[in-house]
Amino acid sequence: MSASVLIVRYGEIALKKGNRPFFEKLLIKNIKASLYPVKDSYKLESHWGRILIYPFNNKGKIISCLLKCFGIVGISDAVECSLEREEIEKTLIELAKGLPIHSQCRFKIETKRKNKLFPLDTYKVNCWLGDLILQNFPNFKVDVHNPEVIFSVDICEKSCFLYHKTYKALGGLPLGSGGKALALISGGIDSPVATWLMMKRGVEVEVVYFHTPPFTGERALNKVRKLVERLSFYSPRGIKLWIVNFTPIQEVIHQNVQEKFLTLIMRRTMIKIAEALARKNNQKALITGENLGQVASQTLEAISVIEEASSYPIFRPLIGFDKTEIISLAREIETYSISILPYQDCCSLFVPKHPKTCPKLKEILEIEKPLSLSPLIDKAVKEACEEFIYC
Repeated sequence: MSASVLIVRYGEIALKKGNRPFFEKLLIKNIKASLYPVKDSYKLESHWGRILIYPFNNKGKIISCLLKCFGIVGISDAVECSLEREEIEKTLIELAKGLPIHSQCRFKIETKRKNKLFPLDTYKVNCWLGDLILQNFPNFKVDVHNPEVIFSVDICEKSCFLYHKTYKALGGLPLGSGGKALALISGGIDSPVATWLMMKRGVEVEVVYFHTPPFTGERALNKVRKLVERLSFYSPRGIKLWIVNFTPIQEVIHQNVQEKFLTLIMRRTMIKIAEALARKNNQKALITGENLGQVASQTLEAISVIEEASSYPIFRPLIGFDKTEIISLAREIETYSISILPYQDCCSLFVPKHPKTCPKLKEILEIEKPLSLSPLIDKAVKEACEEFIYC
């Protein structure tokens, strides 16, 4: 008796040795959370070093949910049968019948024989099942170098899995395995991509947005909400958005600081607020979308000055990316069309005409002293609003 089954495959987790059970359990937990919309439509089993999902219905929806789950590298749409040779033959023929058969369809058989007690080795299984296909489908032709269809045969301890279709998934590590961090997000292209890349490495994120009414309006804030909503597509438990009113601080900086230093002082203050929020919420790092040399505030000297504002590590996963690479990834994760909506954030609104590109930390600290920003920073952290965003 055969049964439809989805084989969930993971890559990097298999290399974790003693920590592998931790990653597997977390991945299964995330899978169940991702499949919550179809929670009554499947059965999940974990054995033989693999995760198996038996769909009762809604198989397409189940696959769609799994494809957004970090830690999964692929999903094979398979049929499981017994190890009886007649059952394997019958299952393979039924599988081949489901293909759009056309003239001279090129195919090959690929066998993995984990059960060494099975009487035929992989070469003999390939020959046996290859002959079976040729006998039943005269318009099929063996081509081991450039096949159109690959019939995969996994012979395991208690059953056999046959499939020809595998969906490529996101890869990475299970969300939550890399700890927690706070991402500084704007309405631009870079910061959502940077946040997504850290999520792919298993980091569970919350995000902070610096709102400056009336300079930035509700449409700019809603744009950020849409970006976070899109990122939450990859987070089965949603993402928390912190909204900080940055206007009082922005006005003090703008009134008391030379134009060329505006961006640096503003960025350092944002980092200080973000660190305070992260510390309050037990996060261990900050994430930004900075990219070396892309703008004047992202020179090595400027980044070093901004970095000094925090005792927390600041992850910049885009630091070496070309802009075209960032845009390509933004399109892939579907944040680009939101990021280019014409509603600016405070960073883009207050860009000086001639920013300081090679600042010295000593001079920046001297500029900050008379500003007395600490009470305003404490107030901004205390009054930050939180929203839970779900896809």
